[in-house]
Amino acid sequence: MDSDTNSEGSFELSDDRDYENGNGGVPPNGLTQAQALNLYVSHAFSTWNARGYEFAALCSMIIVYFAMILFSSSVGQWVQRSPSRLRTLLSTIICNRGSVILGSFFWILILSQEDLVGQETAFVLPTNAILKGIGFAVAVTFGIIERLSASGNLISMERDWVVTVAAPTGNPYDLTHLNAVMRRIDLVCKLISPILISAVISVLGSIRLGVIFTGLTSLVSIPIEVFSAKRVWNSSPLLQAPRAIPTAHPETATQEASRSWISKTRQYFHGFEMYFSTSVWVPSTALALLHFNMLTWRATFITYLINVGYSLNVITIARAIGSVFEISSTVITPRGIEYMGKAHHHASSHHRDEDDESGARLITGDQEGNRDIQTLIGLQRFGLWGISWQIVNTVRQLSCVIIFYLYIRISTNE
Repeated sequence: MDSDTNSEGSFELSDDRDYENGNGGVPPNGLTQAQALNLYVSHAFSTWNARGYEFAALCSMIIVYFAMILFSSSVGQWVQRSPSRLRTLLSTIICNRGSVILGSFFWILILSQEDLVGQETAFVLPTNAILKGIGFAVAVTFGIIERLSASGNLISMERDWVVTVAAPTGNPYDLTHLNAVMRRIDLVCKLISPILISAVISVLGSIRLGVIFTGLTSLVSIPIEVFSAKRVWNSSPLLQAPRAIPTAHPETATQEASRSWISKTRQYFHGFEMYFSTSVWVPSTALALLHFNMLTWRATFITYLINVGYSLNVITIARAIGSVFEISSTVITPRGIEYMGKAHHHASSHHRDEDDESGARLITGDQEGNRDIQTLIGLQRFGLWGISWQIVNTVRQLSCVIIFYLYIRISTNE
């Protein structure tokens, strides 16, 4: 008990001692500033390496995404059923960084062959199609492991650790605040990590050195991530408590093993039926459709741009501009929701405000405050503006594509 108390006390910053409970200890519900900082550091290094390797290993990412579709649910179930939160998170960190390091080694073997090495003269291997094929298969396998472990790390951190240690609503470091910071960290890493890798390749003039840089970054980040995660875990009794795992009866397990593939398929589609019977499918489907776009900066689109002749520097700059807009949305959206939710800014639509408030009261109940009602109204209005702007831009882009296509056809016929 004394060691736990000492570890908690040494984990605090001086600014965290002025809590309303009047003592200098860790607040019973919520995070201290130092705990939150360590949580952010661990998450930042995880997302940094994930974004960097995603950008560096474009060729294999298309195959990796198919594997993600098949095995992601199994990873989520493993995270949910693991009793120790710390062991689960550390396993994903070690597995992820190890797969990046080993994958980088095999990419070096592929890129060091004589037909791919270019103007470099150091460490040149003779061209061997069999070795190249085997190396590519192994590198893709490690890429699949990297993506699955990154998915497990994300689930463990954002869906388990953050939810467990978050303070009650309205307090510092509540769930809304932690989610916003986590999202901002992800977007910043999405912006900076590819730029840094592209800059290394451009300055050094070697793709192989860029691969080595990616592997070394993963190697260096392992102790930092592990140290930060352990500090948060050591100071949080909530995280140290074993997770409640539902136990399956032996009869149920025997029935599951003896079921035919037809019944398993029926059960699989029954899950879809349960999903669409809830109200959560509407916002989750809307979020999924947000990425249903060929112009999204993913492996497919970036690989296509490289194949048609765009340089890596141009692609990096374009992606960076898009990431800047994404980061700005995390600042603009809360203020826009707050602005739209204030009724005095929309005096011309007074009757509609009453309808919105009546609908909001049906959701929140009469016991909720006026602030919650304004937030719901702001979400409705700001979301409507956002989707309307997306539709307008989609129609405009489609019109430009059609006009350009007709212009090419007319010019060709002439």
